[in-house]
Amino acid sequence: MDVSKKQKLAKAKFWQRIKANPALLPDEMDDATMARVAGNLDLQIALKKPDFKDWFLDTSINQAMMEVGVCAAIERLIAIVEMSGSDLTGKDAEARAGDQVRAAALLLQYAGYGETKKDSSVGDIAKMTEHELDSFISSKVKKLKKAP
Repeated sequence: MDVSKKQKLAKAKFWQRIKANPALLPDEMDDATMARVAGNLDLQIALKKPDFKDWFLDTSINQAMMEVGVCAAIERLIAIVEMSGSDLTGKDAEARAGDQVRAAALLLQYAGYGETKKDSSVGDIAKMTEHELDSFISSKVKKLKKAP
């Protein structure tokens, strides 16, 4: 099922208005009323299709989409952490190593390891030399080994 940007905006407006006015009951509305509340009279036609109407009335789809995004973000962070920087040289290698450290820090933070306060040195990773970066990583590994 293809949904246009205009239809997505109408759905958002519809649910904003429903939330703002508890007297509006979507289950008791006909297609014309839903289209009027959404501010898009073209919806009357689309709402006649069961799959569109199911999508339009589904309030949990945004949460489901967020969960898909979270999974994709975690997979991407893991891929960054697992990158091999051995093929890279110069600034590229330093930037990749910095990306790996930032990704690892995010994963560890959200997995509940280590401190949740932001380490001010993390922002300077891209500027670190290879030796400074190695020292930084070593210090973080030591902290993780001490963590319960």
